[in-house]
Amino acid sequence: MFTSSLMKESQSTSVELKDLDPHAVESLVQFAYTAKIVITVDNCQKLLNAASFLQFEKVAEACSDFMKDQLHPSNCIGMRRYAEQYG
Repeated sequence: MFTSSLMKESQSTSVELKDLDPHAVESLVQFAYTAKIVITVDNCQKLLNAASFLQFEKVAEACSDFMKDQLHPSNCIGMRRYAEQYG
């Protein structure tokens, strides 16, 4: 998006990232510099959404693994709905 001359964002001085949680984006920027990220029950879904959109594949995979580890009969329907919504 930012490096390809085919994308208008590469020519813009600012880019609005709609529908992304600002804390998740901040975590991804920190991850880009430190290769460290903290995934919690509270941030996992928003972080997965931002990581998928911004193509942070390793973070998205880590979020998916975290969600799998948290899977329990008491929350599996809610997680299935989330998976159907966000793929």
